Amino acid sequence: MKPGWQTSEFWITVVSQLLAFLALVGLLPAADRPSLESALANAVTAIVTILSSAAVVLRYVRSRADLKKLLPVIAALFLCGA
Repeated sequence: MKPGWQTSEFWITVVSQLLAFLALVGLLPAADRPSLESALANAVTAIVTILSSAAVVLRYVRSRADLKKLLPVIAALFLCGA
């Protein structure tokens, strides 16, 4: 299980609380808060999705590169009858 700060729920909550704070202190009109909250939640979700996908691609590329490094060793073992 990954740490809480690495989840999209955490970041959506942080954004939501930040917007609530900005509305509370008067830096953001309260009427704008719901639309901004929705837009920023969608943005956070998109960023987390992109980062997760990139991590999967990097792991795949690394595993393929590792496999290609082992291919000569595997071929030599196969040809030697081991």
